[in-house]
Amino acid sequence: MLDWIQAYEDWFAPLSVISLVCFLGSVILVPWIIVSLPVDYFTRELSPIQRLGIGRVLLHIAKNVVGAFFIIIGFLMLILPGQGILTLLLGFSMIDFPAKRPIQVRILKRPRVRKAVDWIRIKGQRAPLEFPNDSV
Repeated sequence: MLDWIQAYEDWFAPLSVISLVCFLGSVILVPWIIVSLPVDYFTRELSPIQRLGIGRVLLHIAKNVVGAFFIIIGFLMLILPGQGILTLLLGFSMIDFPAKRPIQVRILKRPRVRKAVDWIRIKGQRAPLEFPNDSV
């Protein structure tokens, strides 16, 4: 074990800095995102994709790349110091894929998670999120 640590000691400082930045970023971003969501975010119909300009497409690609980065860093933080699960969830919420919304609803409808999200929204002076009545 000591041999492994000595072989990779040059990686510890940069990974610790990345871990700290991701932790602080997630502590700031997650509550801000939760408070910023409209109350009907999970109950409203998704509008059809309309014509997208090049700037919108580039922004969409950048958001997915940053989300993938957070997922990779989150997996690393499961082993290294940091908030691995929180960073994974942040990355997961940033990327786009077909089954994203039902998975988000399923996670957010869990009693403990919903209680925490509602608490954050109340502290941000927002109404709790609405969820579809059907079982997801």
